[in-house]
This record gives sequence, structure tokens and C-alpha cells, in this order.
Amino acid sequence: MAREVIYIAMITVAVAWGQASVDETKETAFIHVDGVHGSDSNSGTQQYPFRTLTKGLNAALAKSAAGTGARVTVLPGTYRESMIVSGSASAHAPVTVQAATPDTVIISGADVWNGWQVYAGNTLMLTHPWPYQWGTCVDSAIPAGHTLQPIVLRREMIFVNTEPLTQVLSLSQMREGTFYVNEGNHTAYIWPPSGRNIGTATIEVAVRPVLLTGFANSSLVLRGLSFQYANSCRGVRALSFSNSSNILFDSVNIVWNNAGGLGINGSNHVTVKNSKANHNGEVGWTAYKVTQTEWSSNEGSYNNWRGAQGANYDLTTQGGHFLFTHSSTFTGLTTVYNLAHGVHWDTDAVNINAESILSANNYRSGAVIEASEGPVTIQTSHICYNNIANLVGGLNLTDASRVTLKGNTLYDNLSGQIVLGGRPGGTSVTNWETGQTYQVYNDHLTATSNAVVGAGTELVFQDSYLSSEWDRFVSTLTSEYNLWWNANNPSSFMVSVPRGSMRLNLAGWQNLTHQDAHSVYTGPSPARITACQVSPDLTDYWLVVDHGTRTVSAGNSATFMVSVIPLAFIGIVSLSVDATGVPVAGASYSKATINTSGSSTLTVSTSKLTPPGSYPITMIAENGSLTKTITVSVVVTI
Repeated sequence: MAREVIYIAMITVAVAWGQASVDETKETAFIHVDGVHGSDSNSGTQQYPFRTLTKGLNAALAKSAAGTGARVTVLPGTYRESMIVSGSASAHAPVTVQAATPDTVIISGADVWNGWQVYAGNTLMLTHPWPYQWGTCVDSAIPAGHTLQPIVLRREMIFVNTEPLTQVLSLSQMREGTFYVNEGNHTAYIWPPSGRNIGTATIEVAVRPVLLTGFANSSLVLRGLSFQYANSCRGVRALSFSNSSNILFDSVNIVWNNAGGLGINGSNHVTVKNSKANHNGEVGWTAYKVTQTEWSSNEGSYNNWRGAQGANYDLTTQGGHFLFTHSSTFTGLTTVYNLAHGVHWDTDAVNINAESILSANNYRSGAVIEASEGPVTIQTSHICYNNIANLVGGLNLTDASRVTLKGNTLYDNLSGQIVLGGRPGGTSVTNWETGQTYQVYNDHLTATSNAVVGAGTELVFQDSYLSSEWDRFVSTLTSEYNLWWNANNPSSFMVSVPRGSMRLNLAGWQNLTHQDAHSVYTGPSPARITACQVSPDLTDYWLVVDHGTRTVSAGNSATFMVSVIPLAFIGIVSLSVDATGVPVAGASYSKATINTSGSSTLTVSTSKLTPPGSYPITMIAENGSLTKTITVSVVVTI
């Protein structure tokens, strides 16, 4: 039987939960790998190194199983391998795998393909035989009622001199900077960026779905390694560990993989520090049913480019997605410019301490805490410029109990800064460690010494759903010594009582809640805002759309608003559309070009003769070799 969470008063302190503690001084066997000059028939010494990382890793694991700690030193190079690490999660001597020089060892899911030929139909394009029949991936984790466009379920990736090409699904959609795989005629087509010497270019094709899989491991360290170009299906991580304990990831980069970066499942005493999970097609960091973990000085940014090709900005797409996470600390986590949420503590979050987080410029919320009994503490963090989609706000609390916000800056997040959401009657949550089931609500929120600042019409606090749950929320609310501010909108507190979506100024909020007696309505210091500002790492732009599906009856029109959002980008973006899959239809934009940023409305017209069905529409944006696509659906009914 579900029971409510019983609140116990707590003093907010910085807590260091359990973390990895690997005694690397016990590593007395030293193994060397050199992908250029080594040989797997060698002995693995510094003078006679192995050639493959797989050979070196297996040799170290054998030493560990025999009770001798081992260290694998890897010389610079690209290692095109897929590795498995498995063993007993106890009684193993420590193993460290580290780069001899940080950031010079790449474990790659791609192979170099030579022998490309000029395509007769367009001399700017090249072709190559394609030996695979992967089709679309099957994702069993898609909830009922959700559909994903076929482009989101593809796994092909091609890079020219490390530049990613954008995948399209027909030859007619090809533009500069794109590629197309025709599995029917076993041919791959690429249109390389102009100005590249294709005769000397390195063209890499992703062919390995997983780069490193660990199961039942203990006392393992990965240091200074980079993992890239895994062509994993959606829901699969390039680098994953399950049922493991005492694992340390130090200065590890997991970048430009088709789906997820690093996944940790069913594990404990794991430390991830000084690492990056950036530019992955779905999600950067993921954790599921973990406890006693430490995340320190990491980044999860620029993720969900694959999902965005199918207008999926929400379903399991975040810079960091931490599901059923207990007794864990997050310090110095950066999540910026994700085409999704920044960071999401999702379901059964217990004893979470987050400090010095920077979540900014994400398309959806900067941070989400959902369906959790808590406690969750976020302090001295910056959540700014998020919710570009203008849907869910900066910090979203959805049936999140016992959340403490202390000393944070929430600034210029569209819609609202602190936004409440949830379900009538709360959410039932089962603690995966104890088996206890709770009914959780938005209650026992503590907010002290925060700067909560809106701009324009933005709200500082937004609740438009609680109504019957309002008394529970406000009777357990503690809010004091905060700075609330919106120079353009004094009435920027939205509450659901006594009537829905009522707006109050600070005085009205104080009278309604009996809180914030010592809080002020004034502007923040410049230093708090400066700390929010971050520049993108590449010159690029986003192509986004307001809806992934429109339903119309035959003879009517469907409209989609498509927008260009610049990332250190200035230029003219040209728009085109492929609506050839819709019988007896037409499609046109309200304007065919966008200068740097802005929106255009795509109208897809059907006729009375258009048969009922779901039809794909692909919008294409071009600026030189920066080509972006989004595929949406028009559902035609009788």
C-alpha cells in the first residue's frame, strides 16, 4: 500500500556520498599497447607492446583474476575495436587502462573507407558499395502512444575529415554536407563539404555499435581515453557498465556517437570526473538504479542531434538522465546547448546533492526533478537561458518532494524560472532499494538565498495545475531571503488558487503563502548573470519545429512552424521541403529563407482525394555544408 513521504526537518549540508576508491598502488603488472608499432604476438612489455587494446585489456584482466593488479598504458592512436570487460564484481585486483598522453587515444566505432567513386548523376557526389542491411532499429523502450520517425531509428554515420554528414532518407533529399544509404541497391552516397580535397580526405563510416561493455566489474579505472563514432541503436550506449562496483572514469570523452554516451546500470561506488559526453545523437550521461556515485566536473552538452531530426526533443533525450538514482553527488556538471532537457533526475531520486551546476541554452528545461521522494538539494548553481521551446521553464518540479534550492541563480528561462507540474493525486513511486512504495507530490519545497529572475513576460514562479494539491504544497513550503525580479512584469508569480493561472506580485505572493517575508523584488548582481553565459564550441545552427505530428481531415491543410536558432552562426538559411510521400498534396513556406535566426510556417495542403494515412514530410535547411533536416508527420483522416 502506498504511503505518503514523511518529512523530517534537515539542515542542508554538502554531503559526499560513497565513491570509487581504487588502490592503483597495487598495480604491479605493467602492460603496453601501441597501435602503430605493436603486435599481438608480442609480450606486452614497453619494448614489445601489444597492437590492440583488446589484447592488452584481456591480459590485464587475466592478471587481475589471478590476484595481481595491472596497468595498461596505451600509446597515441585510433583503435578501431569493440571490447567486453566481464568478471566477478568482487575479489579482483585493480586494473587501470590509461592513455600514455591524455586525449591522444581514440576508441572508434568507424572504419576508414577508400575507393569512393564519382556519382554519374551528380559529380559533386561520391558513391561506395554498402554491405549492410541494418534497417531501422527496434526500440522496445518507446512508451505506448509515442511514435518516432524512421530517421530517429537509423544508425548510419559518415564523417569526412571528422566532420559529420547529415543523413537523409532519399536521393532527392541530398544536399551538400549530407549522405544517403540505399540498402536496396547496396550503395552509399555522400555529398562532401565543398573545398575538401576528397583525394586526400579521410572518410570514416561507423560500423561498430558498442565500444566498451562492462559487466560485474570491480576496481577498474579508465583514464584519458576517448570513445567516438559508435553506431548504436537508440537506447543503446557506446560505453556501458552494469552490476559493477568501484569503477572510476577519469578524463574520459564519449563524443559523436549515434545514440547514448555512457550508461551505468545497477551499480554502486562509481566516480565519473573531468569527463565529457558531448555531441551524442540521443543522450550524454545515463544512470539507472545506481547508488553511492560521484559525478565531478563533467559535461553533457550538444546532445540529441539524432532525435531532433525527427522532432523528438523529450523522450529519453537529455544532457544527463539519472533514473532511480540514490545517494549521489553532482558537482560542477555542465549541460549546455542540448536539443533536449539539460539534466533530468527522473523517478525515485533519493539523497541527491547537486552543487555548482551550469545548465544553460538547452532547448527544453535546464533541470527536471520528477516523481521522486527526495531529498534532492541543488545549490550554488546556474540555470539560465533554457526552454527555448517555450514549453516547460527553467527548473521543472513534477511531483518532486523534499527539494531544497539554496543560493542558485535562475535567469531568463522562457515561460518560467521555477515551474510546477504533476498529476492529480500525486505519483506512486517504489524505492528500488527498500521496496517501499510512496505517493509523492510537490511538497516540502525549501528555497533560500536564490536569485530568480525573469525577462519580458517570463514568470519567476509558475503553477497552473495544483488546484486541489495547492494546500499541500503551500503548507509545507519554506521560502525566504530570495531575490525575485522581472523588470517588465511585476506580477510574475502564477498560482492556481483561488482561480487558475492567477498572477500576483511579490506582496500578493507573500500574503497568499505567508513566505518570503525577508525576500526582495530587485535586480541581481551582474556577477550572477555573467556566470550564466557560455559560448557554443562550434559554429552551427539548430533547425527545430513546433510539432512533430499534425492531424487533418482530407481536403484541409496542416501547418508547422520551423525555426532556425543560431549557435555562433550568422548567415542565410535556405528552406526546402520533400512532401512527395503525400498523395495529391502541396507544401510551401511562408518565407523560403531565414537570415541567421527566425521562423517560417510550412503549410501542407491535402485534397479530398488524399487517402487516409500517416505521411512523412521532410523539411531541409541549407547554409553551405551546414545542412539540417527534420521529418514530421501529417496524419490524414476521412
